[in-house]
Amino acid sequence: MDKIVSRVRIDLSEFYRDERKSCLKSLDYSALKKVSDLKNYIVTEMGILGQTQLMLGNSILLGSDDLRVIRDGDELKLVSYDFNCLHSGRKSNVLEPADDHSEATSSMSVCSDDGLKATVQSSLAAQAAENFKNTVSQEGLEWMKEPLPKRKRSRRGRKKKAEETSSENGSAAPPKSHRFVPHKKFKQASPDPKHHVKFDLKAEEDLPSNELTPPSQIRPGKINPSTPVKENGNEEPPVVFKRDFRKETVRIENPYQTMSDQELFDLPPVTKVPNIGETIAFRVLFVNEDCVPELSGWLIGNVIDEVEAVINLKLIRGTNPKYQRRNDKFSIDDDGPEEIEDFMSLPFEELATPRLLPSD
Repeated sequence: MDKIVSRVRIDLSEFYRDERKSCLKSLDYSALKKVSDLKNYIVTEMGILGQTQLMLGNSILLGSDDLRVIRDGDELKLVSYDFNCLHSGRKSNVLEPADDHSEATSSMSVCSDDGLKATVQSSLAAQAAENFKNTVSQEGLEWMKEPLPKRKRSRRGRKKKAEETSSENGSAAPPKSHRFVPHKKFKQASPDPKHHVKFDLKAEEDLPSNELTPPSQIRPGKINPSTPVKENGNEEPPVVFKRDFRKETVRIENPYQTMSDQELFDLPPVTKVPNIGETIAFRVLFVNEDCVPELSGWLIGNVIDEVEAVINLKLIRGTNPKYQRRNDKFSIDDDGPEEIEDFMSLPFEELATPRLLPSD
């Protein structure tokens, strides 16, 4: 019987219809001692009876009797019983290393029943190419780990003058007399604080002392009629009238402040929750110092929001008294004038005699 004496790779490309699948299968020689073991391994372990069935053309190879191992060049092929390897148009694949850390298998022997042995020598060129590829890839990884050297800065050369550049280009530079000379900006010196600038020099000459000049010594000249002149001849500065706009500002008062209680009472009553933006007049019920319920004065406010019959108002007229508890009694704060709150929130049911004001 044939005996497999080394680890081999079997080409199964003849049995796959889909070329995208891998055609080489690695086999461990320790588990396969005979060719029949190899056939059984392929039939059972590789699952040719399941979804991945070995195909040859349109026929399905289901049993080990339909398979046989042949030698084609430097590799072993598992083909059908009637397959002729000489007429197959596929290229032979080169043997690869048995594992990642061992060298490629240099030879393999197949012992038949008659004792014949066939020794297959692997390609030294393929082994050398594989070693060179691994060496180059390893050196490339080591080179990528090292940081790149820093680029040195290079100083720029001296700029050439216009005369040298023009002489090199062949054109003569214009004479210096025709060249444009830029205007030089001189730095202004800061003024000396000891020297004071006098603007009215003539007046200083005419008035050497602090004494006023008598009217007889005033030199004739044009006098502005709008400028008042004193008896001593000195001109008074013109009077500048400042306009006080505060007195001219017309103060716009709230039109609802002048409405009487009767006018507010005569307005149409509010029978439902007012809408947002409407202005209403109302009164609220509070407890006085004697713990007696009492109606407040008229309050006027704009409806800002309404949530579940609770109205949020911005007061335009009236005050919102704050209640404090003193000696188990409710009373209004008597420490000063009632504090005015611009905003007020209360249920619609607590409004007393609500009235709707006309919109603008």
